[in-house]
Amino acid sequence: MNPRKLLIKLGGTLLDAPDSRQRLASDIAEAAAEADNRIVVVHGGGKQMTRFLAERGVESRFINGLRVTTPEIIDAVLKVFAGSVNAELVTAFRAAGARPVQRRAAQGMSALRSDREHDGLFATRAAA
Repeated sequence: MNPRKLLIKLGGTLLDAPDSRQRLASDIAEAAAEADNRIVVVHGGGKQMTRFLAERGVESRFINGLRVTTPEIIDAVLKVFAGSVNAELVTAFRAAGARPVQRRAAQGMSALRSDREHDGLFATRAAA
């Protein structure tokens, strides 16, 4: 039998609360334990990013639904998405008995690309 390949995208709002994050990790770990499932999980973290920036007095800007990322805040973006959000999710998977393999966008910066310039700022999104 061919393995079933699943891509799951978890939004930052779902991952913000520890109980929700753990429940999702447990459900996904259970599905991953089935021999015929191959699962890739990608995650957001926009809510966490907005909060992180606001705590530092930086207003988040969006153009057509895309976060505007200036060169000055790209380190913060990597810290929040690849750092805290990813680490908390991996910890939840491990607590659920899964053995996650981390892959961060920063390990292949082609995963983020400048999509549009607007007033000297760039909106970023995952590269296709």
